[in-house]
Amino acid sequence: MYGLAIVTFFRQDKDNAMFPFVTEAYAQSAGGGIASSGGIYSFIYNFTPILIVILILWVGVFRPQQKKLKLHRELLASIAKGDEVKIDSGIFGIIQKITDNTVHLEIAPKVVITVERYRVAEMVKAKKEDKKED
Repeated sequence: MYGLAIVTFFRQDKDNAMFPFVTEAYAQSAGGGIASSGGIYSFIYNFTPILIVILILWVGVFRPQQKKLKLHRELLASIAKGDEVKIDSGIFGIIQKITDNTVHLEIAPKVVITVERYRVAEMVKAKKEDKKED
């Protein structure tokens, strides 16, 4: 009995020789578009999930990245000579000179490297200002 069922299951008819496991296929009905499928409400209903995904991406990804970029710009504007900073590759150094696009860091006594300004990742210590007392 099981042998007959297996043979029947795997047999290939002339009509269905190429796809033995597909029995029927259905075509979509003619028509479509906003006008025939329910008007503007159907359009809004179909695109609501897309709008929700875009909103989630904006709130979860793009907005925090913009805030982080703004904080980094503020950091780059506030660095000054004598500040101890860390660059994005993990090297710590004291700023010796700042130009428009570069920063000269002293990473060891008498060892100064030049890096691009936007590579400064964080400020470790701000330069201590000497307080003059009267």
